[in-house]
Amino acid sequence: MPEDRIPKPPNGQLDLLDQFKPSMTPPSSDSMALDLSNSQIENKTSEQYKSPKSILFIDTETTGLDPQRDFCIEVGAILFHVPSRNVLAQHSFLVPVDTNNAQPINRIPAEVSRVSQPLKRQ
Repeated sequence: MPEDRIPKPPNGQLDLLDQFKPSMTPPSSDSMALDLSNSQIENKTSEQYKSPKSILFIDTETTGLDPQRDFCIEVGAILFHVPSRNVLAQHSFLVPVDTNNAQPINRIPAEVSRVSQPLKRQ
């Protein structure tokens, strides 16, 4: 996709994909990349550098910040296509809870978390 056809984010919005613009010059051959599969740092050459085609964002909401007392109330995921900068798929679901002390922040009433949810693809 030509750079002039890539949508620009609104003023003041953080562009997390700025580093993946097609016109970006790949890093130099002496750049370092972290290989998480074996926790080793290895050199990557310009030919080995590839930007991801898609990114899976995962988000959670909780009933508070105390892991001994609070619980996860929502899990969400968005599959994002980097070259086109479009959402390919998104899904979220609520986990039933008795109370939600963080309702003023996440705006999820505990009662709504207990409503029956479809478990199959719609």
